[in-house]
Amino acid sequence: MSSKTLAKQAVHFTAAKRLYEFGALDDKLLPVRPKMPDKIDAFFKGLTCRTIPDEIEEGEIRDDEPVEKLLKRSKDYTKTSFEGNKEWYRKKIPRVFQSRVLKIDEWYKVYRICLNLTEPKENYFWRKMYDFGKKDTAFGIVSSSEIPDVGKFPLYGGFGVITASLELIPDFKINLTKPRFDGAFEFQNFIFKYILGLENRLIESSKETPYLILPLRFSQDNMKKSWSVDVPAMNDIYAFRGMQGMKRPNEHERRNRARGRQRPDYKTKYENTVVVPWYKGNQKTFYCVETVDESMNPKSKFHDGNHSSYKEFIRSEYKTTIFDDNQPLLKTKLAGVGKGSKQLNYLLEKYSKEDEFPVYLVPELVYSIPIQASSVVQLKLIPSFLHRLYRLLIARDILVDISEKCKWSGILNEIHARPGDTGEDDDINRLTAEQIDKRLADIKRREAFQDRLNKRHKPIPEKQNIENRELHYEFIHPNKITKKDIQLFHEAVSDQHAAKKLVTSKGIDRTMMSEAELTESKIELTAMTEIDLKELNPPMDFDVQGGPSLLAVMEALTVSKSNDGVSNNRFFKIGWSVLNYMISTQTFMRYSDWSEPLMCQLRNRILSIQFLCAIAKRKNLAQVLSSSDFQPTYTWLPPGFQLIYAQCDIGEIAAQHKVPLKVYDLLDLDRIENMSKDELDLFVKVSAPKYVRKRPEVNVTNENQKPLVRKPKGKKQPTTGGIFSSYTHTEIPDMEVASGLCALIGAFFVKCGTSSSLKVLEWLGFPFPDLEGEEHIVHALAFISSEAYGLSSTSDNENLTQLLPFVSELEQKLQYKFGNPKLLLEAMTHPTFLANNISECYQRLEFLGDAILDALLTNHIYSMTIKKDTPDNAKYTTLELGEIKSALVNNITYASLAVRYGFHKHLLSMSKSLLDMVDNFIVYQEACEHHVVGHNTLVSDEEVFGPKHMEVPKVLGDIFEALAGAIYIDSGGSLDKVWKVFYRLMENEIDGFASAVPRSPLQELFAEFPSQVTFLTCTSKKTRARGREMVKITVGPHGSYFGAGTNKTRAKEASGKIALKMIKEEDLFIQDRDASRIMMMC
Repeated sequence: MSSKTLAKQAVHFTAAKRLYEFGALDDKLLPVRPKMPDKIDAFFKGLTCRTIPDEIEEGEIRDDEPVEKLLKRSKDYTKTSFEGNKEWYRKKIPRVFQSRVLKIDEWYKVYRICLNLTEPKENYFWRKMYDFGKKDTAFGIVSSSEIPDVGKFPLYGGFGVITASLELIPDFKINLTKPRFDGAFEFQNFIFKYILGLENRLIESSKETPYLILPLRFSQDNMKKSWSVDVPAMNDIYAFRGMQGMKRPNEHERRNRARGRQRPDYKTKYENTVVVPWYKGNQKTFYCVETVDESMNPKSKFHDGNHSSYKEFIRSEYKTTIFDDNQPLLKTKLAGVGKGSKQLNYLLEKYSKEDEFPVYLVPELVYSIPIQASSVVQLKLIPSFLHRLYRLLIARDILVDISEKCKWSGILNEIHARPGDTGEDDDINRLTAEQIDKRLADIKRREAFQDRLNKRHKPIPEKQNIENRELHYEFIHPNKITKKDIQLFHEAVSDQHAAKKLVTSKGIDRTMMSEAELTESKIELTAMTEIDLKELNPPMDFDVQGGPSLLAVMEALTVSKSNDGVSNNRFFKIGWSVLNYMISTQTFMRYSDWSEPLMCQLRNRILSIQFLCAIAKRKNLAQVLSSSDFQPTYTWLPPGFQLIYAQCDIGEIAAQHKVPLKVYDLLDLDRIENMSKDELDLFVKVSAPKYVRKRPEVNVTNENQKPLVRKPKGKKQPTTGGIFSSYTHTEIPDMEVASGLCALIGAFFVKCGTSSSLKVLEWLGFPFPDLEGEEHIVHALAFISSEAYGLSSTSDNENLTQLLPFVSELEQKLQYKFGNPKLLLEAMTHPTFLANNISECYQRLEFLGDAILDALLTNHIYSMTIKKDTPDNAKYTTLELGEIKSALVNNITYASLAVRYGFHKHLLSMSKSLLDMVDNFIVYQEACEHHVVGHNTLVSDEEVFGPKHMEVPKVLGDIFEALAGAIYIDSGGSLDKVWKVFYRLMENEIDGFASAVPRSPLQELFAEFPSQVTFLTCTSKKTRARGREMVKITVGPHGSYFGAGTNKTRAKEASGKIALKMIKEEDLFIQDRDASRIMMMC
């Protein structure tokens, strides 16, 4: 060729032609993505319920994207909803309440609702009302079936913490005669309909109920203490007939009562009662009387300062006269019940304003309700109690199903033997002396580590002499560049070249550097014999050992939006990582000839929302999830109530058309009852568009070419944000269904390790395809060993020694002796190193090791609850645990550790540019004394296109992960051995990040530039064909920056990292420039 450029072009053309002939390039000369075999692709299409779209618009769900990434996107910083498809499901009822209903003239057992104030709030006004243990009244449940014991659980409120449970009253049965049934039924209707205000036009009472709520009284006869049904209370309510006794007295009656010679016993008449002020008109507000205050009367000074007395206040505000000036006042608290009450959820730790100050009422101006105030306080807790009882019974049903399907008798035995298990596995009272000694030793070891950390702590130097300072000049107008700026630029460039040449200038052979030179920070490693970790895969005796507690299973089946006091976020994170590990292992072993991209594609298809949701629907798992907001007034059906027009099931009709029950607000009740099921279905079908969420239509024909939202004409449409729920059905996104499946796996893994998680997969019937597309249920991990992997430890030893001469040094650092050193050789071989004809490159091992390390670190991080070195034992928030994981599980942290321990010395690569990048990163890490400080600042080659901004070569993190995969295979698939090795290597970072939780770049940007950060996906077809996504971030006045990643989430994180880095560098450079100008002026 006539020139070097033409010669390069000719070579590139010839290479592209050959690659096209091999099928590696398509007709547009773009890389061809690995294609899933047709039989396996048909397996996925046959199992899932909808196809995967080829083109994905901005902000839409990709069903083939792993669910963990989609859940992270749903909580991201954009306002776009990523919940995906939503479906309506009927709420599951525990089996114990499905079998039969109460019948007349039959004997039934009675259970007492036990409520004990275990953690009272200090200086609480109304503690006396909540000391239920000192009361002689309670509420009970008469049930048609035996209710299993589900243990104890907490309820929260302004009063503190109440421990609740359901206990069978021994030797107490009730014959439910017709009068008793009617009295109990009327009592139940009264408390739920009138006292608690759970009245709705679409629900009605029904005597076909599996249980009833009864009032109980404690008595002592003939030295025998026992509970019995409080018949007088039932009779009083039955006689009261739903507020009919509340008639406003006339003035003549009140005058005669005030002139009476005999003073009534106010204390006996009103103390511990419920009263309603009648002078407020139709507004019936309930108050609980704690005591009668003899020191106050209607002439006492009113507290607001605008009225001289209570009598004057009543006369001026309500036009009512008080005739008896000597009567004492009633010290009351707002009951918080009645129609429209919203203070019935006691599953959350909260503070109620109703408990701040007492309210004083005049006895002359109130009604008295025939029910005790302490009983009303207990009644407010009943909806939350029954809801929690339902959820625990459903969790028990799940455990029973798993035990029967998987022949795991230990679960069923544990449920019967230890029903009161609260799930607190680390209760100090249950630990043996040996376990306590181990914990004390662990605490001392961590305290010693913290002391070492404090002694060596000093400011970490900023990255110097490596960055391309040329980037800063895009922020300076050319006309404003001074000679000093040019001088600073040349200094930065010369420093950069000096850093790159540091290795050769000192004549250092980096492959022969001593261990002391690579650990200048003197980071100490714990001896392997001193590491004591919980066994991740203990040997299980499924005939003896049980599964997780009922509370743990209930937590796994409760999504964060349920307002239920618990959330499955922790178990989901662990469960998804464990499932990722299991599927990666299956893929690695079953498809031994597949490349890493094809294995990743298969794993992503299995871990997608679409696939996991289809598996969950097989077991009706969505029906047992608690996903809607627990609001007793709107979403909870009280016992003894049902939807009107039950024969047509109006709830099911609305759910089929994916609309809430409010669609029936357009009809009168009489009209609904006169319509057939087909007519109701047609009506709902026609009315459904008014209540179905729609993506807003966009018009881009305006002159500025900006998207405009077309507003609907006519009346304002009803708001439909959030998740819909009704009394019998709830709307659940597919994403939440998939997260519930993962959380259930996580709950079992935390309790019993991998073996129990595999039992959950067996119960789910979790399928895995073979090469023929046939379905195989995952019930055990594929056996992994070096022999099964196809490597021999007896041949090619000479070549192995030549390629990897310092095996013993690497094994010494790992504190692990490889039975098959060829695994170590494969873990260190880059795809460019063609001289290795013994093993493949590290890509497959990196695929396996990535999943293993993710599972190990995620389980360890999300098992942490109490913050270290905090006097008040504060707990980690979900966000903090997520930030700790992000700081540990990333390529930059892995790369930093690989350099610290000298793994890069054994890297086999023939790419000079790659080795130069590695050398630059080594210089930076040595300047930082090998501390991991760049996880939120440095940029990996995954996050950018081209080497312009790249600072951390991905290969270093890859060999760190590949080593984990190699040890896993060499040890015969032992997670415990891998964890022991890598916990020792990462202990400093695990403890350090746990002590000082890092902040992500996106958090810093949003804190520094509130409401000024926006994202835009700008991935082209060419970029997506390369398996990359690109996101543009705009930060207020600082302009736009671009980031890349293997998915949109990582691309968004990369764009935030690059933006924050460039903004800080820009500010620093401007400060240096301004300082130089000031010096020149002086």
